Amino acid sequence: TFDSVAEMAWFRLEGNSLALLAETDDATTDRDDQATGITLVADTYYHFTIDFTQGTSAIGFYVDDSLVVTLNATALTTSMLMQPFVAIQKSTGTGSQSITVDQIRVTGVR
Repeated sequence: TFDSVAEMAWFRLEGNSLALLAETDDATTDRDDQATGITLVADTYYHFTIDFTQGTSAIGFYVDDSLVVTLNATALTTSMLMQPFVAIQKSTGTGSQSITVDQIRVTGVR
């Protein structure tokens, strides 16, 4: 499950809700399901940014260039290899979910 990933920083939607969440886990402290105050609208493009430029004690989560939450994951290190990914997880039901990704860009990697 996604909750068992031990080293990450990501945005998340839970269940059928469009209430956007942010999460970090540094293999020591797990910060699941942190509210961003943003509810997404279907069929709308958004620009999501996860910013590590202030270090792991102030990871910034941005939606359309507006900071929505700051989390820390101070036990993350540069030796923990992480990569961007986009996923949809479906547990039950007959409906089908979809997502359109226009671009993924990673910058400032050390």
